[in-house]
Amino acid sequence: MTALRSGFSDLLAPGLSEVVAASYKQYPDEYTKIFNVETSERKYETTTTIEGLPIAPVKTEGTSVTYNDLTQGYDKNHTHITYGEGFRVSREMYDDDLYGIMKRAAAYLGRAIKQRTEVGAANVFNNGWQTGAAYLGPDGIELFSRVHPWARGGTAVNEPASPVDLSLASLEAGITAIETLTEASGSPVQLIVKTLLVPANLRWEASVLLESQYEPGNANNDKNPITNLDLSWTINHYLTDTDAWFLLAEGNELKFYMRQKPVFENDDDFDTKDAKFTCTTRFATGWADWPGTYGSPGV
Repeated sequence: MTALRSGFSDLLAPGLSEVVAASYKQYPDEYTKIFNVETSERKYETTTTIEGLPIAPVKTEGTSVTYNDLTQGYDKNHTHITYGEGFRVSREMYDDDLYGIMKRAAAYLGRAIKQRTEVGAANVFNNGWQTGAAYLGPDGIELFSRVHPWARGGTAVNEPASPVDLSLASLEAGITAIETLTEASGSPVQLIVKTLLVPANLRWEASVLLESQYEPGNANNDKNPITNLDLSWTINHYLTDTDAWFLLAEGNELKFYMRQKPVFENDDDFDTKDAKFTCTTRFATGWADWPGTYGSPGV
C-alpha cells in the first residue's frame, strides 16, 4: 500500500491563515505613527550620524573661503530579532468539529504577533531611561538624557532637569528644549515639534492641553498658546509608564526596520498526527540619533 501524507494541516491552513491575518489587522498600527518604518534585506542595518558645519563666516574680498570639516558622529548596528509563536490542533479536535476553538486559537496567534510588534517598538520609549548596554544608543547613552555627547565636544539634553508630570508649563519647556537645541558648533539643529506621545492614562490631559481654546487652569481667560502650534497628540497603548510623556519633532531618527513581515506556516506532526501552526516575524527597532526626541517619566 502506498503511504500518503495526510496533509491534515493543509486542510485547515487557508481558513486559519485568514483568521490570523484578520486578527493582526483588527487594530490600527500604532508604531507607524511614531517610527520611520523601513524594509530591510540585511542581517542588520547600520546608521551613522554627521554633525554639520558651523554658521558660514564672512568672506572678505580677495580672501579664501573658510573651509571646515564635517564631523562624523556615532555608528549603530540595528540587528534584527526573530519573534514567533504557534499552536497545535489535534486530529480529534478536527474530527469532533471544534473549528470554532481552532479559529479562536488562530485569532490569539495573530493578536500575539501584533502585540509583539507593537511592544517591540514601544519599548524604545519604555526603556528610554535604562542604562544597560542593550538599551544604549549610538552615542553610548540612553535615549533620554542630560549628557548626550557631541562628537565635537560638549553635551546636550533631551529631558527635564528632574522628572515632571505633563502640564502646560512642562509641555512648553519641552517644546522650547527641542526647538532651541544647538550642535557643538553652535548651529541650531532647527527642529519643529509635531507630536505629543502619551499612554492611554494621559489622553484626557493631552486633549485639554492641546485642544482647549483658553489656557488650562487659568481663570483669566488667557488664550492657550499651544493652539497656535501645528502640534498633535497620539496615544500608544503599549507604553508601560502611566505618567510618562514624550515629544517628537519632524525629522526625528526613530527607526523601525521590518526584515520579515508576519508569516503564517503549517505542518503535520507524524507521531501525534497533530496539525501545527506558527507565525513568525523579524524586525529591529531603535534610533539613529536622539535629536528630535524629548521625554519625562513623570513624577
